Amino acid sequence: MIEIANEFKAEYADDPTYQGLALQVGNEGDGYHLQPILSAFGGYYFGQNEDGSPNPEDVGLDSEGGLAAAAFLAEQAETGLLSADTTYDVMIQSFGEGKAPFAITGPWAIGQADNGFAAMGVPYEVTPIPALEGGEPPAVFVGVQGFMVSAFAESPDLATSFVLDFMSQESSQTALYEAGGRPPANTASFEAASEDPDIKGFGESGANGIAQPAIPQMSVAYQAIGLAEINILQGGDPTEEFTAAAETIRTAVEEG
Repeated sequence: MIEIANEFKAEYADDPTYQGLALQVGNEGDGYHLQPILSAFGGYYFGQNEDGSPNPEDVGLDSEGGLAAAAFLAEQAETGLLSADTTYDVMIQSFGEGKAPFAITGPWAIGQADNGFAAMGVPYEVTPIPALEGGEPPAVFVGVQGFMVSAFAESPDLATSFVLDFMSQESSQTALYEAGGRPPANTASFEAASEDPDIKGFGESGANGIAQPAIPQMSVAYQAIGLAEINILQGGDPTEEFTAAAETIRTAVEEG
């Protein structure tokens, strides 16, 4: 990826709108989309307890792997492959106009009716982010969309049955997929949907993913890592930035 991106960047060195790796950052940074890079080097936000739940007492941004990921950000910013100025719209536009060989994003960028790769007629292929040589596949964050039954439902038993018994069926999951374009959770429905190469590619990536930590401390973590990411891409010291971010998170955890 890096070799191709550098060749691409060198070919269009005189045009500042070209990018090597279209990774959205934005005004506040983007810890969500930074996750695969962080995990590729062995870094992490929070460790896991024995039951697999997130452990907010174990912060991994300033671990050996986390600091290696920070150094990677600095290196790619210096060579011009990553930029703090890349918002979601810039990512879509640069890849959509052939000004970036790679876009690091998710299924939402494919099917947006008015601003997505499919709508723009962009030739593309969905594939998992490659691992470092000899390393483990990067672990993207995996999230789900679901249903909730209101406490004020007039017929809570009927509503619960609708969610558990009807919406979990293969046909219902397929209908949701056809309406929204997201990979379905039902395995039979997903297997059928995987005939679409986009769904197959995102499924292969998600197979190596981890659940996005559903704990309150993630809001602080995203803010801290986002600021560190921007500062590094703008020339800040990678070790100092990730170390400071880790300490900010630990302080927030201690203060509850």
